[in-house]
Amino acid sequence: MQGMVFKPCLPGWFGAASNDIGLLVSIVVKIVIILVPLILTVAYLTYFERKVIGFMQLRVGPNVTGPWEA
Repeated sequence: MQGMVFKPCLPGWFGAASNDIGLLVSIVVKIVIILVPLILTVAYLTYFERKVIGFMQLRVGPNVTGPWEA
């Protein structure tokens, strides 16, 4: 086993910290993969809720209906 040499994943600038950087990048990517659809879902649900509430408030006012239905 003396002939084996350890080669880091990202040789060069990062040196021994290359494995830590890869782990950090993978964690950040996983967080983004979870958060982006969640944020988009909340945004669209808020949009559709406001559309429904606006539709419920779309009504004929008192100046249109009344005793003489002007």
